[in-house]
Amino acid sequence: MRKLFIIAIALCLLAAPLAASAFNLADYDLDSMMPLFDSMSRAFESESASPATNDNPNFIWLSLFYYGTNFSGSNPDAEFTGDYLYASLPSDTVLGVAQAMFYGLRYLPEIPQYLTEWDDILYEPAADRLFFMQSDMGESYTEIDMITRDELGRLMVTVGMYWYDYEADEAVFMDDLTFVLDDNPSDTSPYYQAIVSVGRG
Repeated sequence: MRKLFIIAIALCLLAAPLAASAFNLADYDLDSMMPLFDSMSRAFESESASPATNDNPNFIWLSLFYYGTNFSGSNPDAEFTGDYLYASLPSDTVLGVAQAMFYGLRYLPEIPQYLTEWDDILYEPAADRLFFMQSDMGESYTEIDMITRDELGRLMVTVGMYWYDYEADEAVFMDDLTFVLDDNPSDTSPYYQAIVSVGRG
């Protein structure tokens, strides 16, 4: 039943042209994708993740780190350590999130050393769980600025990153990225639309 519902949504999206300046986020079920957009946007801005490609372990794991540190608490598979310093997720759950972020990904690459040497990410083999050190996002945040389609009819979501200047009492634009989404449901991910590519412009 869920697959039929998801397919019906995808067909509706394909049938209806999107206005660049007027849309309702809930109509496209993109609210569940916001943790992915936000996490990948933060990783994209880091020199440690360059180049920001689907086959770069640094970009993959820094995106997963931002997901784990900022959003894993809302995942139903999450468990917290007693001091709430870490949230943990099963490896299969992390792989599912990664497969939604990085189209065509089959397995998790080795975690880069710079994320393990300071215990930002820990792996517990006995439990087969990954532990993400918890943090806050500071004053920066992301929001969807525009929804369009590419020449193949795939959904293109432009996400802006901002930070709030409390002294000036206003939001300051930092950068924006465009995510191209695959319309097909995924059997391996909790997010039914996988991100095919991300880039500026």
